[in-house]
Amino acid sequence: MGWLEGAAQRAAGRVGSALSYPQERVEVLAYGFFGLFQTAFLLLAVGALGGLSGRLGEALTALVGGSLLRRLCGGAHAPSPFLCGAVSALSCWGMGLLSGWALPLSLPRPLWLAGVAALSLLSILAISLWAPVDHPNKRLRDARLRAAFRRRGVALASLLAALSLAGGFAGGGWRSCGGALCLAICWQAASLTPAAVRLAKRLAGAPAPAGKGGDMT
Repeated sequence: MGWLEGAAQRAAGRVGSALSYPQERVEVLAYGFFGLFQTAFLLLAVGALGGLSGRLGEALTALVGGSLLRRLCGGAHAPSPFLCGAVSALSCWGMGLLSGWALPLSLPRPLWLAGVAALSLLSILAISLWAPVDHPNKRLRDARLRAAFRRRGVALASLLAALSLAGGFAGGGWRSCGGALCLAICWQAASLTPAAVRLAKRLAGAPAPAGKGGDMT
């Protein structure tokens, strides 16, 4: 996504020049613009893929739920913004397809609800143990800040899990969206695990010492 980074830098440069900002504030603006442009790109990409496959609601549900958790919990980071965007878009689309086509057809409602509850509990446990993971794939050093992020992450994951279960009780398209939301919670929780962080470090070319895993600081 080098073109998005370039667009963000140009936009920040123009705003900074018009407002006579120092270089430090221009860099902060560029980071903010990049986040905004990346979010817009993901919405368009996931919306297009979901719309073409007939699973727009499920794909966007996975994107929104996963993005909210990502803001509070972080997770293993891809080596490049392009790979991050591509993996995110394809993952949300895949979760939308799985929840819309496979899960409702093969699982009766009681088993579906039990599976969602079990997966949500495991994901919340993972968040309480390993969140947050910051860039570049490291735990935050400040213990009080870590605890605050974990409390918020657990609270948000619990709310999203409740919405997922509510969708299962409602049935129909709501059940599919609830399944997508549950998968998004699981995906974000999995990205916090030591194994995911070690894999991200290897892909980025940074060695992870044996025995440390995701707890590197």
